[in-house]
Amino acid sequence: MTDATKRRATRRAGEFLREYALLIAVFYPLDVYLQSTALTVGQLITTLLISGSLWTIGVILDVFSADD
Repeated sequence: MTDATKRRATRRAGEFLREYALLIAVFYPLDVYLQSTALTVGQLITTLLISGSLWTIGVILDVFSADD
């Protein structure tokens, strides 16, 4: 595997994690709302921690895969 291929794969993984984090942050609270239940503080904090962690890892992967 060449360096360019590794960089491309790393960048794609970073993009995937950022998109996945956004989907979790948007659709989990929406799903809870549509089930006519209240979003608890614990659920909100957990959602923010998971999506924030995935987004941060995605950004880090994208930065490390950047061309010099």
